Amino acid sequence: MSNRINQRLRFEDLSALLNCGGYLPGIGFCISSAAAFIAMSGIVRNDGPALATFLTYGITSIFFIFIGFHRALIWIKCAKKDVFNLLLINTLTIANTFLVYLILLSVSAFTYVIVFFGVLPACSAMLLVILHKTKVNILPYLILMAFIIFAAYVSSQSESLASLTGIGLSVVSAMAGAAYLDVSKKFQIKNNIKTSDVLALRFIGTILISGVLVANTPNMPVLSIDYFLVYGFIALIGSIIPLFLLQKSNEYIGPVRTARMMPLIPLLCILLTFIVSPNPPRLIDLIIIVAATLVVLIVVHRLNDYSGD
Repeated sequence: MSNRINQRLRFEDLSALLNCGGYLPGIGFCISSAAAFIAMSGIVRNDGPALATFLTYGITSIFFIFIGFHRALIWIKCAKKDVFNLLLINTLTIANTFLVYLILLSVSAFTYVIVFFGVLPACSAMLLVILHKTKVNILPYLILMAFIIFAAYVSSQSESLASLTGIGLSVVSAMAGAAYLDVSKKFQIKNNIKTSDVLALRFIGTILISGVLVANTPNMPVLSIDYFLVYGFIALIGSIIPLFLLQKSNEYIGPVRTARMMPLIPLLCILLTFIVSPNPPRLIDLIIIVAATLVVLIVVHRLNDYSGD
């Protein structure tokens, strides 16, 4: 009898450990994303959003196409079978990725990460209500969103108009990001494909649009080997690794729980800046980001664990 109880306890402990392990990709995504925003924030102001988007996600797409090229027939089959969701994934990716570089022209990376990752749980909850008719008390999320936007505006060092523009676009980007988590999971399940397959297909629209903009950009800089090395590094830490981890987290624990982890990114971002930057953030920025992170984490985890994962 005692042996059976011990075996059951060991089995339950193992199950709990495996369940916790499902959160590891999400944690990895948060860490790698924080490092990426620090690296990206300075470069986009020099090169412009079109070139930065084209090189970063062009290299990312080439990587995932290269490693999965033997599955090209599966990609073609998915495109024919589920063209609507494929187009939707690409449209949401354009809104989510290209907007980031436009936003960084108006506000700092800190303002963007506060808004984007702070309101993402609220956007995810609203999509559950709108798309899935799930009963969720949306009022706490709306209050939370208002608090995050206020905190971002107060801590922003940009001019008022630029701050409002950057914050507004960040909310749009967050809504697109939340919708992508939901749609991409359905697309992956419906077509029974791998994480790398989704990542090989999602940037087609982004590359086409940014490529057209780059081709029509006057006085475009000469693309030397140094350019490709820099953007190759940014694509690796800011796109390839975090996107793979994001898709895995979405697969393991679902879009809602994945979105709940993302408010950690502003805090990780500012902590990394204290380590690597010669000009550390202001004390008021640290206080606001810590307070915003704690409020978001407390609110979203105290709310009912609604269905939709």
